Amino acid sequence: MLTPNPVRGPYPRDAPPEARTVYRFAARAFVVALFAVLVAGCGASKDAMEKAVSEEMKKSLNTDITTISLTKQADGSYAGTASATNGNTYDVTTTAPKGGKFEWTAVLAQASVEKLIREHMKTSLDADVTVADMKKQPDGSYTGTATAANGDTYEVTAGAPTQAGIQMNYVAGQNTVERLVREDIEKQTKAKIKSFALTRKGPGTYTGTATQENGGVLVVNTKLDGNSLRWTFAPLRP
Repeated sequence: MLTPNPVRGPYPRDAPPEARTVYRFAARAFVVALFAVLVAGCGASKDAMEKAVSEEMKKSLNTDITTISLTKQADGSYAGTASATNGNTYDVTTTAPKGGKFEWTAVLAQASVEKLIREHMKTSLDADVTVADMKKQPDGSYTGTATAANGDTYEVTAGAPTQAGIQMNYVAGQNTVERLVREDIEKQTKAKIKSFALTRKGPGTYTGTATQENGGVLVVNTKLDGNSLRWTFAPLRP
């Protein structure tokens, strides 16, 4: 039976920041408001609805609305999208007009959520994200992955947009974890890593082995420790 003989502790404090950080922070806040809007006239035409929503969005978001397209639904409500000069797009819904009034909501659309992810990963990690592959969940939140220009991947979650903003969490993906562990092992042992065989147990948590070019086999374990990514490696002993 092969058993590990641990020779390493947590990653040293002078490691690169990305080796020790879970990348958890809140995105900047934006308004996702619900307003009652007075629509002039007895009926609310498509043009009148679009004009009224555009004006109220400009007031609440402090940005001009360049395009808006709403479609009337079977129950008399409207749904569609709006684009603003701040570069964001919004999913817009309204209630059916009643007594010349209706309520509307505008929530950042998926493309704008992905844009926020790219911007914040650039700011916090200096990572140039080339692909953000996010899937919207039934509760309005998002889960997916982001891939940087250097090949690093990240597991990303983003809470449903609210009036307070969006809470985003980034955790190093498997190939990023392997890169960080590889660099540390090669630095410590002066031997190149030939391959990894790691199994994901959870976000940032992997177990398995690393095979060195000199024939050595190491047991590798990584885990999240608070906001830190830590790992150990140890040679297999017969």
